[in-house]
Amino acid sequence: MKDLTVNDTHICKVPTKWKEISPDHIKALCKYINYAISPESLKVMMLLYISRLKLVRSKEIPAPGGLFDKTLFPIKGKKTGLFYASSADIAFMAESLDFLFTEKDKKKYMQSGLVENHFPRLCTRWRTQLYGPGSGLYNLTFAEFIRLETLYELIASKGSWEAENRFCGTLYRKRDKTIDPGSPTFEGDLREPFNDHLMDTYARWGLRLSRWKKNYIRLFYEGCRNFITDKFPQAFYANEAVEPGTTTFENFNKLITGLSNSDLTKAKEIRKAPLYDALSQLEAFAIEGKKLREARDKKTVY
Repeated sequence: MKDLTVNDTHICKVPTKWKEISPDHIKALCKYINYAISPESLKVMMLLYISRLKLVRSKEIPAPGGLFDKTLFPIKGKKTGLFYASSADIAFMAESLDFLFTEKDKKKYMQSGLVENHFPRLCTRWRTQLYGPGSGLYNLTFAEFIRLETLYELIASKGSWEAENRFCGTLYRKRDKTIDPGSPTFEGDLREPFNDHLMDTYARWGLRLSRWKKNYIRLFYEGCRNFITDKFPQAFYANEAVEPGTTTFENFNKLITGLSNSDLTKAKEIRKAPLYDALSQLEAFAIEGKKLREARDKKTVY
């Protein structure tokens, strides 16, 4: 956390990492995403929310000579009272929130690092409670992850609203009434078991979630996905390198076929396996395959 100070007055602590953002701030971020016109404006909106500083209705005043900004903006806080700041001052205060974004091809994109699930239960517009996975997606099955990756790919490439509803309804599902959280056999997942044939049902639940909740689900998944990609890089590299132009679903299925040696019983077990166990096997399989390809391509020296 970083101290925000205005005119030698301490205002608040500003997060500098994803893990330092509070649930309240995450909820605000998910609401502001659709209203911000640029990364800079989103950072300023978040800064004002976190600090409780407000732009007030008052006439702007000309900046003193020597400043690049032509105008100073009126800002008011409980501790500071009314003061004036240039856009450069506001941007400087918002620099602590740069961690929210990454730069690619000279453009800034939001880079989620959200791994902890701050909202394990979300309510739909019809007051139906939906339950999400554990932090880091630790209690997902591999089959569920493959489906989510397929839907995530559609959202990213085509901006499909239908895919988004299915995606949200797949990750957040109704509670399984047969599960007892106090049982010694409880494995930490309150959701109904994933069923790949219930996509239309999942889409209806996703449709009834408000916009900020859909944004949160996507941010949470992206943060966990980034974490998993760093943890199992070879498994993801192998998935992307199988064949260009094929879908995520097809690529992962080909990896499963290779890992199971075309044994249908074993392939079914891999799909039902916990996500981290399956990815760990795929990681080892991908590394071994890479070594074999390197040995095959290596020319014999006489």
